[in-house]
Order: sequence, then C-alpha cells, then structure tokens
Amino acid sequence: NWTHGFVIPLFSLYLIYSRWGELRSAPRRVCPWGLAILVFAILLSIVAYWPIRTHWLAHAGMLLMVFGLVLYLAGPRVIRATWLPILFPIFAMPLPERLYAQIAVPLQELAARATAGLLRLFAVGIEIKASSLRVLGRSGEWHSLTVAEACSGMRALMAFVALGVAMAWLEDRPLWQRLVMIVLAVPIAVASNCIRVALTCAMYAI
Repeated sequence: NWTHGFVIPLFSLYLIYSRWGELRSAPRRVCPWGLAILVFAILLSIVAYWPIRTHWLAHAGMLLMVFGLVLYLAGPRVIRATWLPILFPIFAMPLPERLYAQIAVPLQELAARATAGLLRLFAVGIEIKASSLRVLGRSGEWHSLTVAEACSGMRALMAFVALGVAMAWLEDRPLWQRLVMIVLAVPIAVASNCIRVALTCAMYAI
C-alpha cells in the first residue's frame, strides 16, 4: 500500500532544489528553539516505542529531529525554505493499523456503493451488501465480487495527497489556490478509485 514511498525522498530532494536560491541566500544563525524541538522529538520517539508502542509516531519523531536540528544550527530563514522537504517523507510512512482500517473500510464501502450506482445507470443487474457485490452477466450468471482492502483506494489517496502538497509548494500561486489544490486531491483520488472498481465490475457484466 505504500510502494509510492520509495519515490518520496526523491521528491524531497527536488523540493530542496526548487528553493536552492532562497536557501543559499538565507542568513544562518543558531536558534535555541531548534534545540528544544530536537529534545522533544527524541523524547517523543522514546515514548512512541514504549509505552505507546506506535511505530508511526516514532518515525515521525525522526523527521521532527531533523527539523529541530536544522532550525537549531541554521535558523528560521533556512527552515523556511526546507521545512516541507524535511517533513515530506511523512507521506512514505505507513499509517497505524487502527487508523488505516478506520479510513480504508469506509472507502471500500463507498467504492462498492458508487460502483452499484454507476452500473445501475447502464441497467446492469447488481446487488450490494457492505463491500460485497453480485454482478449479473449477460449469460444470466451472477458473479460475486468483493471490494477488498487493496481496492479501497488508500494507495491512490496517499499518493494524490502527496502530489498535491508537492505541487502546491512548487506552484507560485495565492495561498487559497494552493489549499484548494491539496483539498481536491482527496475527492479526485476517491473518484478515480470508484471509476476503476466500476470498470472492473463492468467486465463481468459484458
């Protein structure tokens, strides 16, 4: 589900390159707030492993350590040009299982309902129960299908959001347009997955 994560560090490098001129011209100075953030991030990572036992929080703590270290050694002007490239790898980190399930299961059911609605528009016989579908083929045979966890659209959702954030950083546009670009990544990803599932089910009806 997180195979897109392998290219996220490359995006981070490109995001740094895109602000290279600003980064080189930024004045450097030691910032004590960075040291405070660094110490907090270290403690967060320790607590995340025990007693919280949440790997995602521990991994996020590592990014926060880098953020605090850069802020401490280079100052706020440098962190202004590098904060997103530093934190961007968070999109490569698998979500906690419980949170993942809370997002994926509703997406599975949404994809199933959207598929049923789309196919009924074309007079295709279809029955739905939660994320399970039964599609009536031309031969009169019913085909049982399930919108599995892998078809929930989580892959596309995380990849689209990461791409939306990267594009908002790179595009020289007003803030509201950048926010719209990020927010629209969610419905576009969900709609794309629903269409993909509907086309797959339509193959059984032909």
